[in-house]
Amino acid sequence: MSIAVSLVLRPAFGMRCCMALWCGGACVAAVALAGGAYALGWPGAAVSVAAALFLATCLCQDRTAYQLDISGVGQLRLAVYQGGGSAAGPPADLVRLMPGSTLWPGFLLLRFRTSDGVLALPVWRGSVSGDGFRALAVACRAIAARAGTDE
Repeated sequence: MSIAVSLVLRPAFGMRCCMALWCGGACVAAVALAGGAYALGWPGAAVSVAAALFLATCLCQDRTAYQLDISGVGQLRLAVYQGGGSAAGPPADLVRLMPGSTLWPGFLLLRFRTSDGVLALPVWRGSVSGDGFRALAVACRAIAARAGTDE
């Protein structure tokens, strides 16, 4: 069985919705703490506002989609995806799956060694379309098993 996979990894919609709800919850907590007679009302409200700002910043900045191509022999290529069926800018960068990547049944945290350093890419089931998540998980497990036997 070949492990060749080619897919686009987008930020998961469900995770972005959860972050928006957490941001709203932090704002509600800030209002409740500031208006109540709590011992740490104002400091707690300030921490809640800081958390809401942090979550809002995370929501606004991390929208990069990546094109990941895995060959049949386990060679990985990663490029920034701009839509239209092609990667934008320079050609795809050869990357290597690093030890310490998390390969769970519903979540993958892929750590890649790139020419610029290390890139950590979270992949949820909603990050890829169709049955791409399962194919990616199988390919990453096969690559990790090969790397474990090589060392």
